[in-house]
Amino acid sequence: LNLEARSQPENWDMIAPRVHMVVAKTAYAEGRNLITPAFVSVMRDGIASIGNRADLEIFTSFLEAFVGFYKKYRPKQ
Repeated sequence: LNLEARSQPENWDMIAPRVHMVVAKTAYAEGRNLITPAFVSVMRDGIASIGNRADLEIFTSFLEAFVGFYKKYRPKQ
């Protein structure tokens, strides 16, 4: 969605609802025990703070860093 928002800034009004739909998708993933409640909370709070394309850009960068560090330091099973 971030790439779409960058390439089609005039369509932000159509992209924004899809950004906020990610909260429902994370809740669904939690219900399937694919992610933790803590991750859902991070996503919910982060997405709630997105009000424009610049906010989406910042949250996307945060999430990319979060996932990168998690892949390196996650508990091994």
